[in-house]
Amino acid sequence: MFLTGKIYWKRLKNDIWWQKLFIAQSGDVKVTYHFKTKSARPSKVIQIDTFLSIKVNGFKLIEKDLRETINFFEEYDRLIGDFDSNEVLIKALVRAIIITYGKCFVSADGRRTKLDKSWIPADLKNIHEYLYTMRHQYVAHAGEGFEKSNSVFVIPPYEKIKKGKQASPVFLSELYQIITVDSINMEAKTLIKKVHSIVCSRLDELEAQLSEEILSIPPEEIYNFVHNKAKRTKLTDKDLLQLKTK
Repeated sequence: MFLTGKIYWKRLKNDIWWQKLFIAQSGDVKVTYHFKTKSARPSKVIQIDTFLSIKVNGFKLIEKDLRETINFFEEYDRLIGDFDSNEVLIKALVRAIIITYGKCFVSADGRRTKLDKSWIPADLKNIHEYLYTMRHQYVAHAGEGFEKSNSVFVIPPYEKIKKGKQASPVFLSELYQIITVDSINMEAKTLIKKVHSIVCSRLDELEAQLSEEILSIPPEEIYNFVHNKAKRTKLTDKDLLQLKTK
């Protein structure tokens, strides 16, 4: 997570490259790359915008969500022993776990990739369905089973009322919510770690394919492609095909 209006520097592979990240107050993101030193002029960048790269980028975002969900669980485990003192934080963590995990199985314009239920091991499908139901019925929408509110009159026992006296019913409210996943904690964590492992393996395969695809282009063709173009240029499937056939 980054703050707006602040510059972030990061050393990259082999300590040869510096990445500079700046997020404006408007939310616009600017990323530049500098060779060897921060003071070097920004290098030209080819932003890969092919079918395969879109899939890779989507899986990277899914992997990040699953990794963060595991971190939420670790923090949940640390706090649950003292529930009364940490109730608000535990509620927030449970919601974060359910929402972030469920997000991986929902289509979104920003990532254009999602997981399918077929990715779930057979022995963990029940807990997956439970978490997914909690997302729809409890966290994202107002549904049955996970939260309820009743308005009631409580009537005093007839035999306890003294002769000649009346006792008025008392108006009360009932409100309850399932706010923890304590009873399924270990099973849910096992599920999320397993799915994360599967996603990491798939991401490794896709990144290897993408790397092979790009490295198959002769270096001189890459330099010719970016010559006289903007600092950041998109490479589409059409461009890739043309560069390969030259």
